[in-house]
Amino acid sequence: MGTTTTPDEWPPDGQFTFDLFISKKYKSFSDAGNIQFTDSIGNLFFRVDRGQSHNSSPHTHRQKLILDASDKTLIRLVRLVKGSWQGFMVTDTEEKELIFSVNRTLNTFTKLEFDIFLGDGHGEGAEADLKMKGSAFRRSCTIYKGNSIVAELDL
Repeated sequence: MGTTTTPDEWPPDGQFTFDLFISKKYKSFSDAGNIQFTDSIGNLFFRVDRGQSHNSSPHTHRQKLILDASDKTLIRLVRLVKGSWQGFMVTDTEEKELIFSVNRTLNTFTKLEFDIFLGDGHGEGAEADLKMKGSAFRRSCTIYKGNSIVAELDL
């Protein structure tokens, strides 16, 4: 006799595989473009939009916005220094809390590696919650939690 699964146990093994398709849309010839994530039939999941720079401080910080299909801002990404980003949850145009920080740990021609810290309160020398390793040349990356693969991208 087979086992049954209740809605609280779905997916049964804790994994749910789905494909997202990434494309870059250009508004004009000089535009750097925005990245869009869609499902297999073209429904928009979310997009990354280049936000405005904060010119109020002497150190101009670049930001990007992650928006849902209805153009509601979900996350504001702020570049602190080269290779270091922070992501803030946004609700009703109000920034709520730091949800992650990313620091580049390796940058060579063929390899990129990042440490990802979830939440706030990670001090110097703290162990990363996730690690991302990839290659821009091969257009691929893998995200690890410990020795387990959490996500993969291979174009």
